[in-house]
Amino acid sequence: MTEIELKQQIQRAVEKATVKIFVDESEKPQGTGFFITGDGYLLTAYHCIRAEGEKYPPEIEIQTGTGDKFKAQLDEAKSLPQKDYDIAVLKVFYHPEYYLPLGVVSDNDRDDEVVSLGYPAVHLYESERIGTYSGKISRLPTDNKIEITNAVQGSGHSGSALYHYASKRVIGILSEVYEPDVMTNAGLAVGFGPLFEKWLELKNVTKQVAKEWDERLKQLGVKSPTPTDFTPQWFGYDKHWVGREKLTAELIVKMRNDCRLLLILGLTGIGKTALAEKIAIELADWLEEDWQNSFRRANFDYSEKSTDFVTVATRWLEEWGEKLTPEDTKPERLLNRLVKRLCDKRVLVLIDSMERLLTGNEEEGWGDFADNWWEKFFLHLLSAESCQSRLIVTSQDLPVQLVNSRFKNFWHHHILYGLDEFEQEALFKITGLDISPTSSNRPLLMRLGKAYKGHPLVLRVIIGEICESFSRNVQAYWNEVGSKIEEVEKALAEAEADAGKKIGRHDEWELHKLTREVCLKVNKQRLQSVFERLAKQVKDAYLLVCAASVYRVPVQEIGWLMQLANFVRRLERQECSQQRKDRALDELCKRFLVEESVNHNNKRVVGQHNLVRSVALEHNKQLLQRLKEEMKSV
Repeated sequence: MTEIELKQQIQRAVEKATVKIFVDESEKPQGTGFFITGDGYLLTAYHCIRAEGEKYPPEIEIQTGTGDKFKAQLDEAKSLPQKDYDIAVLKVFYHPEYYLPLGVVSDNDRDDEVVSLGYPAVHLYESERIGTYSGKISRLPTDNKIEITNAVQGSGHSGSALYHYASKRVIGILSEVYEPDVMTNAGLAVGFGPLFEKWLELKNVTKQVAKEWDERLKQLGVKSPTPTDFTPQWFGYDKHWVGREKLTAELIVKMRNDCRLLLILGLTGIGKTALAEKIAIELADWLEEDWQNSFRRANFDYSEKSTDFVTVATRWLEEWGEKLTPEDTKPERLLNRLVKRLCDKRVLVLIDSMERLLTGNEEEGWGDFADNWWEKFFLHLLSAESCQSRLIVTSQDLPVQLVNSRFKNFWHHHILYGLDEFEQEALFKITGLDISPTSSNRPLLMRLGKAYKGHPLVLRVIIGEICESFSRNVQAYWNEVGSKIEEVEKALAEAEADAGKKIGRHDEWELHKLTREVCLKVNKQRLQSVFERLAKQVKDAYLLVCAASVYRVPVQEIGWLMQLANFVRRLERQECSQQRKDRALDELCKRFLVEESVNHNNKRVVGQHNLVRSVALEHNKQLLQRLKEEMKSV
């Protein structure tokens, strides 16, 4: 059986679990729903069965695909009427043959294929035929929302099951359709995390349902993925990686020996994540290539994601197949379970942006852990008699309590600075600039590298500008920006001199912290100049980099291009051709304003580094404000 035929079989099974929802004796259905248990429990979107201000409890009736109708009761105790959750739990006295298992997704699942079945136009006319709509997960805007493209078609579609082929589970309920001027055939589904928290027995119920569903799929020929099918998604490590060979080798030796916790510290954009990923790749043999079971990643770079210890620990343990009762999800028990797992099993954990777990912020500096269970977790792991696992953590700052801990034999921190002169030279060379000893470019390029302290991201963006805006003419670029570079050199020299006077040169970490603010300021100023030039020279590329800033994580390029098309439609009142979209994305790639990687499905995805995205968000806000003002004047 081909993959297409298998998907068609799955869709037919999902269809048999899908129903129409009627409310208060309405002639036409108000939405879609689906069975989740064999004893008659089903779900739909709460707004389908009761609009705000209407009488309740409503009279609800469901109709199966065979035409049978049943009265349904709303289970208020289990339902989540709030707009952010929008889940109604219904019960009918009927035993369906088909019912669907529930599951949850994470950032690792974006760009995966999904399908929904329902009746999107049923409120306009009576439709006996169910519609099947395939799409993809484009992003997870919040912990409980899933943005999807093409799988959302109309208001009658609300309440439909969103089926995720990779996990073989229903991962959400269609809840909201975007307005066409925002995005066509796209919208949001609500996830089941809050439902599992409220309906405590549901996890055990859906586990049994999942076993029955998996057995049904097995008969169809759907196989479970093997560990070798899974490859982590690398965000920072790419083909333009240069240098750090000696450092990488030294840190790998520490990880293979007694170092349980490696902290890589430094400015945003300095290459912390890329170095952490490079080390992880080199430790593949230590993991015996079993990435599926022996590798975990937590990226706290996204402020909307939950960072509390309980949520993260619960997710990791459940991903490892451990069964957790409500009692097990108490912090102390989770702590003991997780530490025991990491001590007993060989696991590599990569944690990005640990500063998000700390009090404070980038401008004023950070302090200790905001959730003290994280502090307890790290200290328990370091104080254990033995530990098979290893943790690599990237951060812009160190938590005070960890610095003061007495277990320094088992952890190591390294402050990552910019590329040295030889590494800068390698970067210029690998990107095609003439850096030969006799080239007139050499002194100017090396001065640029020195001025920005070898900051790899800023240097890449500068290289992109030289190549694309100045046709590789380094002298022409210097003639335009030279005075600004001199200001940068002066500002950084003064910052270092002041810091040296305050603390001397003996404390490397304190010196780094005192100069961090100035470094960040000059780096952002250079990016601001890049954006301003881009807006004048390549408008479509500028619109694209601004519009794509809505994505917190890498997505398939179709998501980015869709955002550009929406901007063009609103600004120019016309469609954006595919050729125009492709040219804009290609321009950004050449200018190193895009991070390209391959996801776990071996699909190309594109994203923005946080430093680039912080500037892009500012410009995107300005664009949207301009659009609003123009609409008011019309």
